[in-house]
This record gives sequence, C-alpha cells and structure tokens, in this order.
Amino acid sequence: MFLNADGIRVMLLVINIGLVLIAGVLVAHIVWVVRLARSPALARRSGPMRAGVVAAALVTPVIGFYASELLMLRRGHGNGRSAAAIRVLAVVVGLTLVLAAIGAALVKSRYVPGSRNWRHAVRGFTGQAGFLLLAEALLFMVVRVLVAEQRAAPWIAFAATAAILVFLVG
Repeated sequence: MFLNADGIRVMLLVINIGLVLIAGVLVAHIVWVVRLARSPALARRSGPMRAGVVAAALVTPVIGFYASELLMLRRGHGNGRSAAAIRVLAVVVGLTLVLAAIGAALVKSRYVPGSRNWRHAVRGFTGQAGFLLLAEALLFMVVRVLVAEQRAAPWIAFAATAAILVFLVG
C-alpha cells in the first residue's frame, strides 16, 4: 500500500486549520450573540421581538452575522463609510483570488509535464479559491467580533488567509 506523506501532511494541516477556524467561529458567535442581546437598539424592542432576534442569531451563526453587517453597510448614512468598506473588501477578495491563482500555479508546476492540463489547473484554482474565501469569511467574522476594529478586520483576515496559503503550498 502506497501512502503519500506530503498528501497526508497537507490533509492534516487543512483539518487543523478547519478545527481552529470552527473553534474561533464558535467563540466569536457566542460573543456576538451576547453583544446583540445586550445592545441598546434591541432593548427598545418588545420582549418577544428581542427573543426572536436573539434566537435567530443563535441559530444562524455566520448568516446572521453577515446579514447584520450588510444591514449596517446599508445604513452607512451616506458618509462614505459603506463605499470605503466595500472597496476594502473588494481589494481583499481580489488579492485572495490572486493568491489562489498563484497557489494553483505552484501546485500545478509540481506535476509531471505530461499530466499538466488546463482542467486540473482550473480545478486546483477553484478548490483553493473556495477554501481561502471561506476561511477568509470566517476569519473576518472572528476578527470583526473579537477586535471590533472595522478598518483592520479585512486586512487581518487577508493576512491570515495568505499565511494559510503559504503553509498549504509550502
């Protein structure tokens, strides 16, 4: 039986990264739900509505967080903060896609020349891009909740996903 040590090493690294991300998301989710339950805006609402909002946030960890983030961006009051936040997120997502393309090219360069084709490269890029964008979305949630610095959160999440890619490709 043939065991690919490099493949096993990368798979264990991906599993470890996933476990750390899940633990971070769970902690951030608990902190976010507690902050939401204690928020002054929610305190002005009726008891059943407060309970419904907190229960919905508790049941939908990532979706509820991003729904509230989009709502806050929409209510940017026209002061340019929402446009600036969208530009920063677009740059971060673009840089993540560039990193995924570089990572796919590096992995593809390791193949035997006869087995290199564009389908494998596209499959590698979509896999890495999907993993990195998902990791970045989860990291953004964790950083945004725990650090609470709106301007730094996308860049910290991007730096963390870049480090993940370096570890996976390296």
